[in-house]
Amino acid sequence: MADRIPLIVDSSSNQVKELPAGDSIILADSEKIKLGTGSDLQIYHDGSNSFIDDVTGSGTGDLFIKGSDAVRILTPALVVNNAANNENMITAAQDGAAILYHNGSPKIATTSTGASVTGLLTASTSANITQVALTSAASVT
Repeated sequence: MADRIPLIVDSSSNQVKELPAGDSIILADSEKIKLGTGSDLQIYHDGSNSFIDDVTGSGTGDLFIKGSDAVRILTPALVVNNAANNENMITAAQDGAAILYHNGSPKIATTSTGASVTGLLTASTSANITQVALTSAASVT
């Protein structure tokens, strides 16, 4: 019981009670869990999508998702947008592409056969490229 958090579950009697084991906190769509002095972090579901929202967007800090080994996001799609929510930074689709963006433009995308780069790919040292024979019915120059 030491790890349990007391909650007000009966607002009519204003009594502080512990949430019974196995029970859940249930919020309706668009109701939010707000954290921080200025309600800076909000967690909610709007009826269609789920959000972890750092609502300040004023450079007061980054959003970190930490895990002891690895962070696993179990969802059919992941979208990471900028603070203004008007540019993709990362998207990932279940059984599909993971895409990295620069200034809202897709630059690196995974494909079923490897990866695709839009724009110039620059290596700081060298690139190892497997040589293959060029063949053609016509002449190759």
